[in-house]
Parts: sequence; structure tokens; C-alpha cells
Amino acid sequence: MRTPDADAPMAAVRAQIDAVDDRILAAIQERARLVEQVRALKAARREEAAPQAALPPASGIQPRTPLRLAREAQILRRLSRLSLLSGSPMPFGGTAAIWHELIASSVAMQGGVTVSVYAPGEGPERERVWRAARTRFGVLTPLVGRASAGRMIQDLQGPEPAAGVAPGDLSPDSGGEVWWRACLDSSPLAPRILAALPFAPETGEGIDAWLLGVGPLEPSGDDVTLFGLRASAPISRAQIAARLGRVMEALGVEARLAALAPDALLIACEGAHVEPDSPVRKALAEGFDADPQDLVAAGLYARPLPPPGV
Repeated sequence: MRTPDADAPMAAVRAQIDAVDDRILAAIQERARLVEQVRALKAARREEAAPQAALPPASGIQPRTPLRLAREAQILRRLSRLSLLSGSPMPFGGTAAIWHELIASSVAMQGGVTVSVYAPGEGPERERVWRAARTRFGVLTPLVGRASAGRMIQDLQGPEPAAGVAPGDLSPDSGGEVWWRACLDSSPLAPRILAALPFAPETGEGIDAWLLGVGPLEPSGDDVTLFGLRASAPISRAQIAARLGRVMEALGVEARLAALAPDALLIACEGAHVEPDSPVRKALAEGFDADPQDLVAAGLYARPLPPPGV
């Protein structure tokens, strides 16, 4: 039979845990109050800018993605460094999941966002896309499944705040659909690839899904730019590799083929190069005998954290 004295150490530790929980709750509430201040400042900024704003498009559609993914990446990178320095026994993937919930709650406080998930097929690959979406957007964010990439993109271009999630595999699906081709449109309504999921992976299995939205491409400080180009004639992987090799040699920037479709290709370049006069954009255009205006910045995403042990 256990004596009260034998249970005292456990009770003391549990009391300390309760005290930590109290501090965590107080910090979460303080964070929420600061989010309210951010929301008020954004509203005031929109009100000030309203008289100078351009007329809305004839359709009345003003798509927006209320996500600031570069800012989120910076937060998680800082927390990852602190976690590593402190020698925390908790896997950082768990810490990142907590912050994703906090960020999702903050977005909900500012109006929220609906996420359209395009996860074709069945089995593990489909599950990876859904798991990546739920981990990134938390339990409060509505996830809506879409049977086609086109339907997901329609959601992104609609009047309500929206984001999209698509498979990490960029090759054509079983039906021959290439969802990222829509990102090659130069229209302001065109979707862009804004993040790779998960940002804090637990394994080295690569990218499970991509996050898309209609919004600005914002550098986070450690990024990958995705350039898209519609091919006027068939081009082989060997030809692409040779041309990218010349670009890398000339500029010292790492570039690789990210995806290839019969009529388009996606090139991943290390760093943020989204400015219209970017030397990388010009060099790629010359390398592929294309007009720089035809080389579209199809996406910009923060480089995910390395998995544990890497």
C-alpha cells in the first residue's frame, strides 16, 4: 500500500505542471489580445487606403488570402532555434503543430479562411495531402474536398478568403491533369504556390502537399522561387538540364527542373527572385530563348525545416 509520503513527489510535479499550464493560458490570451490589435490596425489601414484604391474589377471579385506565410515561417524558424538551444525533449514537430493551431485561431479571429483540398486518388498519397492540410490549418479551419484541380482554383478566385492544398507530387495525375499549369497565368487572379507542407517535417520523405493562394509572393529570408514557362515546342530533360547548367554557371544560383508537362515546365531556383527585373529571371529567359515576360513567377515558398537528425 502506498503512503501519502510516497505520492508527494508526483503531486509536487503535477502542481508544477498546473502552474505552467496557467502561464501558457495567460500567454495565449495575451497573444489573442495582440492579434486583436493587429486586426484593428489592418482595418484602419484599409480604411485609409480606400479613397485611393482602384475601382474593383467588373466581376466584383476581389480574392484575398489572409495568410502571411513568410511571417509564419520566420516565427517557426526562430522557435526551432530556441528549441534546439534549450535542449527541449519535445519533438519540434509537436511544437510547430501547437503554433499552427495558434496561427489558425488568429486567422479565424480576423475573418477566417476556407481551404479547398485537391487530393486525387486513394490510399497513402491521398492521406498525406489531407494530413498535411489538417496539420497546417488546425482543427478550426474548414477543409473542403474538391474532385478536380479546376474546382479548387475556382475557390481561390472567388470572393471569399480561401487557400488551396494540392498534392506534393507535381507530375501529371492519373487523369493527365497538371494543376500547377494554372500558376503560369500572368493574371492577378492566377493562383500561386505559397508554401510547401509540412514546414516542420518529422521524416525526410519530402513535400507532402503544396499550399496555393491568390496573393503576393513574400520572401521569408530562406526561400525557393518557382518559375513557370509554357513550352512552344517539346524539350527533353537533358536539354533542360544543359540550359539550367549554363544559367547556374553564369549566376552561381542553384536551379533544377521541378516539374515537366508536355507543354510546360516548372523550374525551382534557390532564393527569392520575384522582381520583374531579377537577373535570374532574365538569365533563365535567355537560356530558354523566351521573353522574360513569359517566364512567370509561379510561386515562392519558405524552405521547410530539416527533419530531425538532418
